[in-house]
Amino acid sequence: MSIQRKSVFSSIARPSAVTIYSTTLYSNDEDDHRRLPRYYSAIYSHKADVYRVLERQQGRHTLIYHLFVFCLTLISLVFGSISTIDKWRSTLNKPLYYGELGLCIFFTYEFLLRIWSAGCLAKYRTWIGRLMFMTRSVIVLDILTLLGFALSISTGITTGEFPEIILKFLPLLQMIRFIRVDRQLTSWKILKGIILKHHQELTVTIVIGFMFLITGAYLVYIAETSVDPKLNTGSYKSMADSIWFSIITMTTIGFGDIFPKTYIGKIVTTTICYVGVAFWCLPVGIIGSGLAIKVQEQKRDDAFNRLIPAAASVIRNWWRLQCVYQGDRFVATWKIYTLMRRRVHVPVPSLTQDLSSTLTLMRSLSSNPYGTKSFPFNQANTTTIPKLNNVRRKSITSIEDLPKGYLTAIKIIRILKYSSSCKKFHQAKKPINLKDVVNENTQLNNRLSIILNDIQRRLDLALGTKKLASYLTDEQKRQLSLSSRIEKVEQITNQFETKLNYLERLALTLIEKQLK
Repeated sequence: MSIQRKSVFSSIARPSAVTIYSTTLYSNDEDDHRRLPRYYSAIYSHKADVYRVLERQQGRHTLIYHLFVFCLTLISLVFGSISTIDKWRSTLNKPLYYGELGLCIFFTYEFLLRIWSAGCLAKYRTWIGRLMFMTRSVIVLDILTLLGFALSISTGITTGEFPEIILKFLPLLQMIRFIRVDRQLTSWKILKGIILKHHQELTVTIVIGFMFLITGAYLVYIAETSVDPKLNTGSYKSMADSIWFSIITMTTIGFGDIFPKTYIGKIVTTTICYVGVAFWCLPVGIIGSGLAIKVQEQKRDDAFNRLIPAAASVIRNWWRLQCVYQGDRFVATWKIYTLMRRRVHVPVPSLTQDLSSTLTLMRSLSSNPYGTKSFPFNQANTTTIPKLNNVRRKSITSIEDLPKGYLTAIKIIRILKYSSSCKKFHQAKKPINLKDVVNENTQLNNRLSIILNDIQRRLDLALGTKKLASYLTDEQKRQLSLSSRIEKVEQITNQFETKLNYLERLALTLIEKQLK
């Protein structure tokens, strides 16, 4: 019994980390204080998510939503165009009416969500900010479109169909709603940037094209009409007809309603076809090349923007790693750290308190075995563990304030961060464009081939080549390999050894002669 009581008291006297943090979860005062900020933070996060989906053009959810809206507006435009046909008007009028009613409700709800979610931004958070948000050109276009559809739908409330006069103007509203899918006007901004960047080339080509247009129209008019206007019985009755003919000829349309009959007019028309068409097609080529250049610049900017944070991270982590090894030379290296010491005081209840709480629990269970009203943990006289969580913070001013174990851990962490940032930097340097990838692989293959050729050359010099060139002499072939040179050194060594042996024998003979 004593052993069991000792284990209970020891578990209470030395609570674990889970026990310490579990006691903090049951404090009703803190929950009451934190519930409201959590509620507002959840609403704010939902506002930001909705605003990101509705107003931004980034992310998978945004792409799915805009594709859904695009499909709805496209189907509505197609049905509105088909309903103008007399054969299908009576069949599609009622489904088109109810479909437009549903779309009007959907886009009205979307409009209200846009105004509500704009509050996630600081400048649109108040009512004045909401009014500023509604004065944007895209929002004004949404309001006008919704009002136009509301008026169109109100004309057919009693019959459930659109009147014939509304069906004529309904495709215009549907086209405006279809255009507003691109809310950020990205395509128009790109086209504007291309025109402003290549305005000189476009101006030159357009001016020359109009010069050829007016000149060709005048020459055809002179060739196809007589001096007396009363004798003009052909198709070219005025200069306006000749300009119309030049336009449909230079744009390669050729309706065939007007055509030259004289030989001079045909020659001028042929010249217009060869020269004028080229200058009329040049603006299209300039805009297309400008669009390709714009896409390449955007890819280059994306790669550069991806590379800058990676390079900055490498430099920062390298500097922090070098500062660690400088000791106390750089004080700012250690000031970013703070030592935290936590003290938790949990009073140990006495034996009488434990026994009294146990007796109270047994009495409550015996008096109300199926109820929970008299449960002792719901009463105020229960023995709880008070939370006294004192955290002491100590700022670091020098390297001496940190223990040696902490210094080692900081060094290891900074080494790992530096290696990780280097790896991310190398990944950011990899090109995304297919052309750049092909060029990089080609350069890598060229470097590898050069290295392999150098290794092969060294091996040939060391071991000798198997297939020597036929135009080389025997002496040159023999000098190509290192083995031949080693053989030559061995031959010289043998000759030197024989000469030494000869000198040794000669010295021995001279000594013998002197002794005799």
